[in-house]
Amino acid sequence: MGLIMNNKLSNERVNEFISKFTENAENTKFDRDRERAAQDKECYLGCADVLREALAYREAESKPVAEIVSKHGDPEAFGERELQVIADIRKMPYGTKLYASPVLGQTSELRDIAIRVVGCISASGYSPKENSLNPLESLLFDAEKALEAK
Repeated sequence: MGLIMNNKLSNERVNEFISKFTENAENTKFDRDRERAAQDKECYLGCADVLREALAYREAESKPVAEIVSKHGDPEAFGERELQVIADIRKMPYGTKLYASPVLGQTSELRDIAIRVVGCISASGYSPKENSLNPLESLLFDAEKALEAK
């Protein structure tokens, strides 16, 4: 599977980054520059959290919550329609709105988060490097490519 699919990082690649960030955060050494190590650990954990949230958005986007069906089994051309709920709505609060496609605000919010993460990683002194062993440099490369494609 490729690094980028349809102008997005593949889920496989995102999961790799989450694992690397979590591992690097756990293995951060505070013996030399404590301030830099704390910044790195915070950056690793923050990136992993943002990527988990992005995957949750992707998963939610791809699962239908309802389907339009024939109310009485009539042909589509002149039949009466009704909404058949597919998702478990018992956990949804009253007033929850269901949309036919992702809400634009959520999509642009994720893009804004990605831009902030790229800015944060860049400000920490990292530069984008394709297939780097450092997951921050590698994510920075992949994220910038995905953002450029939009």
